[in-house]
Amino acid sequence: MKKKKHFWPAVLITLFAFLIRLYRLGQVPISLHWDEAAWGYNAYSILKTGRDVYGQILPFILKSFGDYKPAFYVYLVAISEAIFGLNEFAVRLPSALFGSLAVFLLFLVIKELFATFKGGETVALIASFILATSPWHYHFSRGGWEVSVLAAFCLLGIWLFLKAKGKNKGFFLLSAFSFGLCFYIYQGAKMLVPLIVLGLLVFFWKKIARTSKKTIIFSAILLGIMALPIFFSVFGGAEGRWPTLHRYLNHFSSRFLFFEGDWSHPRHSVPNTGVLNHLAILFLPLGAFFLINKELKNQFFLWYLMVVAPIPAVFSRDIIQAQRSFFLVFPLSVITAFGVYFTFQFVKKRSFVFKWAVIFILSFSWLFSFVLFLDQFFVHAPIAYSIDWLYGYKEAVEFVKDKANDYDQVVFTQKHSQSYIYYLFYTAYEPKNYQAQARLIEHSEGDVGRVEKIDNIEFRNLYWPTDRFKKGKLFVGATYEIPLQDIDSSKVRILKEIYFLNGELAFRIVETFKK
Repeated sequence: MKKKKHFWPAVLITLFAFLIRLYRLGQVPISLHWDEAAWGYNAYSILKTGRDVYGQILPFILKSFGDYKPAFYVYLVAISEAIFGLNEFAVRLPSALFGSLAVFLLFLVIKELFATFKGGETVALIASFILATSPWHYHFSRGGWEVSVLAAFCLLGIWLFLKAKGKNKGFFLLSAFSFGLCFYIYQGAKMLVPLIVLGLLVFFWKKIARTSKKTIIFSAILLGIMALPIFFSVFGGAEGRWPTLHRYLNHFSSRFLFFEGDWSHPRHSVPNTGVLNHLAILFLPLGAFFLINKELKNQFFLWYLMVVAPIPAVFSRDIIQAQRSFFLVFPLSVITAFGVYFTFQFVKKRSFVFKWAVIFILSFSWLFSFVLFLDQFFVHAPIAYSIDWLYGYKEAVEFVKDKANDYDQVVFTQKHSQSYIYYLFYTAYEPKNYQAQARLIEHSEGDVGRVEKIDNIEFRNLYWPTDRFKKGKLFVGATYEIPLQDIDSSKVRILKEIYFLNGELAFRIVETFKK
């Protein structure tokens, strides 16, 4: 019974994490970003035809907008869509599910990692709660982010490795399989997983030495076999993305962690909020101080994870990257948990009133900070960042889809993003029909490409000085593409205007008369 003292509280925390991640999952974030729409429609295509949108049978790698993505997430979405249909909720559910599972896996990892520490299980429980209420982790568990799934399998691989001893030596094989699967989930795994595995081999070499060579060799072969196809097929993509110290250190800056979040990508955070709970500004340095001054077994592996976690991000083009550095949230949550634990250990020795007053104030403050984040996430971010989340495509497509056959041509702007993928997703376009005409015109730099035509729908930027003279057409354009002052009411009729949530015009839909 003593061993299960913290187990059920960890289960309850995980259930809590799952429920708050499910709340309005299909409505907030306010819109699907283009990768989410691509996951959703590719999953729909595979579900209905067994092929992706380019006709590849059950691919390991997906071609998407001219780049290539490991395909594991799309199969999770396919399962979700088989149950819930082609919609926003189904696209995001796997991320929410595995994000919640990561809360419990972190508990298991820290419990095992600090098994010899008297307060290890308590720290593990605190860390799981901190992760459940982490703005960073919550945010990336709410969208169709495959990085949330990757993190869960990385934690599973670590836990299985740590558990592999005695009769559980087979856990080495399961650990290798879990890490191998990571390469099929997210591009960042190509860098993150080898670093994690290297850390396990270095810091737990005694465990390796006590294990039979056959088990180690089989595990290494399994991991190698699973990893090689991905390395050979999609190892490129980092050209011109040379790492800099400045990029690396930005991920440990107070601006990123506590005050602003990912300032390069509004979709990766919420307004005026860092990626960590506000109170972590107190407990994170306290946890680091106590750990440095404690001879705690295995703590160096924790520090190692913190050091290597942002490395995939510094090979991006961006000055800061909350998605690629996402695994950093786990060691930071654990170090923060140590700060909370040692603070409570300190106040335990004080008077009864003082002890419970401190516990109440800190607990209330932590939850209040999380509520403030939720207010930003559900209320303010949709308004402030509806442009960045590409709001309006759903509304535009749903308006156009029933009218497209009334015109010989519909022109849909590409100004905001990949408009064709929203058309496919929100019309539930028959995958077999699209596969027959799918043609991606790739960018000269081999990254983001474009699709120019589906049936009578043309996807391009509008040029109103000439487009306005084309008769009998339907145009969906940005506000500056169809200027209000250049609309001749005798030749053009405004059918609908769609606005971002901040009041700015997103799309103007007009028709030109046939005569």
